[in-house]
Amino acid sequence: MATRTATLRHRRLTRFDSLFGELYQGESVRAIRFRYAFLLLDVTTLAFLVSTSFAEGNPVLELFDGVIGLIILAEFVARLSVSRHRLHDLFHPLGLADMAVIISFLAPVSGQELGFLRALRALRPHQAAH
Repeated sequence: MATRTATLRHRRLTRFDSLFGELYQGESVRAIRFRYAFLLLDVTTLAFLVSTSFAEGNPVLELFDGVIGLIILAEFVARLSVSRHRLHDLFHPLGLADMAVIISFLAPVSGQELGFLRALRALRPHQAAH
């Protein structure tokens, strides 16, 4: 039974890897729409940051921060999952910038000292996974 469960889990992971590989590296209409959706997310995130940069912290803004952080974290993990050079991409300056952005969205930021880190996400160039 354990072998069957492991086999099913492996098939599921293989399907996810195949899907993410196609979305990040493919040339299909779906892949292009997927990448444009993340570009739109980055523009929306930047607009959110600019519009809320002078607002006092409140639970609603913190909730939006958390949701954005989770979306960016999921995208980062998906991108790493299809990368052929995971450790290189993880410790590349752009990977480190992504991690700083994720932390800045998910960790409560006291004041605005680290708020500028969030803009790194929108400013980094979009690249396909290797």
